[in-house]
Amino acid sequence: MSQPRSRSVAGRLKWPATLVLQLTGVVGLLVASIVFVPSAGADPGSLQSQEWWISRLGLGDAWKISKGAGVTVAVLDSGVKASVGDLRGAVLPGFDSSGPGDARTDPDGHGTSMAVEIAGRGSSPGMLGVAPAAKILPVVVPIQNENDYTVVALNKLSASAHPPQVVNMSYGEVGACPTDMQAAIKKAVDKGMILVASAGNEGSSTNQSQSPANCAGVVAVGAFGNDLKPWVKSQRQPYVGLAGPGVHIVGYDAATLKTAYYNGTSDAAAIVSASIALVRSHFPQMPSRQLVARFIATARQFDGAQGSHSDVLGWGAARPHHALTDQVAANAPNPIYDALARVSTGEPSAPTSSAATAPGGQASTGTGHAASSSSNTGIVIGIVAAVVVVVLVVIGFALRQRRRARWVR
Repeated sequence: MSQPRSRSVAGRLKWPATLVLQLTGVVGLLVASIVFVPSAGADPGSLQSQEWWISRLGLGDAWKISKGAGVTVAVLDSGVKASVGDLRGAVLPGFDSSGPGDARTDPDGHGTSMAVEIAGRGSSPGMLGVAPAAKILPVVVPIQNENDYTVVALNKLSASAHPPQVVNMSYGEVGACPTDMQAAIKKAVDKGMILVASAGNEGSSTNQSQSPANCAGVVAVGAFGNDLKPWVKSQRQPYVGLAGPGVHIVGYDAATLKTAYYNGTSDAAAIVSASIALVRSHFPQMPSRQLVARFIATARQFDGAQGSHSDVLGWGAARPHHALTDQVAANAPNPIYDALARVSTGEPSAPTSSAATAPGGQASTGTGHAASSSSNTGIVIGIVAAVVVVVLVVIGFALRQRRRARWVR
């Protein structure tokens, strides 16, 4: 069994009044859902053999053409632990959108996991990223006031002399795309950055729309498994543009190096970001609009007719080798950037719906509505002193698990 994983930052959640009464059973179930496997130790191949997407995406052939050299991927997240063996030499000094710091530490681990999936060198413990020659630019985006700090981060990247070519945002906040975030995204896209975000992890429950995935101009990514079926919890939303591997994803804790399996659209987004880095490295002068269009044109649809749009997989699974090698017209359709152009000119936004027609395709068969957040109420107080210690320990564990459900991975 696999679990979703995500950042844990104190102060982000308010506590439901019923939570303490349910903690024992909840924690028992959550503990049972974690599947740890032995540490990879000195054998990098033991981890790489479990990265099923390497063969599924044809990365062996893609790496003969490009490994992402010369491309920087900004990881907007919890920071990146630069000392992790698989990332040594890969992490540039970044910044904290909320204050001082170069973002090369990670108290949570989520950002480090995304960075390893993108640009892991495969050395120690042995995770090989999809773009193993790319560089990582870490950017801390705190969970509290997440949308505001995302805007700060994007604007700072746009103002830099050498902005990253790709920006990965493996998180989301329930609600419509804020106006200032949309403006920051437009500015970033105009600077040539390709923005990627996870679609959401509650497609089988609340399925609410969330930003930044629902912002025009962002490549929103859904998840599928090695069986080529959509992940049941992947968001069903018209804003989904592409899909990536996000089921039974092997990874490890940056602090302990214990390995485990995870599910989520955070992983899918990271893998698609890295796939884009491969193609950007091979076509350094190609306009971003055209490069994204290559991915749309070469995507493989598993949820409907080829060429159609699905609310769970978008135009289909991103295929880096095909995006590198297939013949695609320079003016191939790009509905993702078309949506941004409509917003920028003040025209009514017409997001892709389940009835939309894909580039050269047929009507979509996907369905869906929206993504996630945490239920909120006050903290239960007045517990006997002897019980408080136990409850606090359990709450700490439960908070991490709830955060995992909130941060879309």
